Amino acid sequence: VNAAGQQPVHMRNIAVEFGIYRNERGQYKVYNMTLQGGHPLTQDALENRISMGIGTYRGAVAFWNWRQGYGFIRPDPSTILPEKVMARLAEQAEAARRRGKRIAEDSLLYFRKADVSPDLNPIQGTQVGFQVYVDDKGAGACEVTR
Repeated sequence: VNAAGQQPVHMRNIAVEFGIYRNERGQYKVYNMTLQGGHPLTQDALENRISMGIGTYRGAVAFWNWRQGYGFIRPDPSTILPEKVMARLAEQAEAARRRGKRIAEDSLLYFRKADVSPDLNPIQGTQVGFQVYVDDKGAGACEVTR
């Protein structure tokens, strides 16, 4: 599927808009698939990511899985995160416990490679600045920089 230049994402039962064309073989094809309203078909949009503003927070990379492209950031102890973020962190930790996962810390913020500045290698212990968001899965960090 041509999704307006975006990487394909896993989706099911999602309302989308798209164009249709007929190729030389008489087959119908879809192009420029987007979410309703023309919004890009991205993982962020599918997970209903909501930014908590442009405030920048400080912390350190607690874990980085370079093969899978995700990790966790431990906010600096003096950092005061928005209430909504703290509530979502508690909810995501509880959900993980119900799935049988062992959670050492409730305050770790999830991040993806796409959330990281291109010049940053997010190895464990790296001091970073970041913004925060909430989504369907919990709370996370984005705009991660050195």
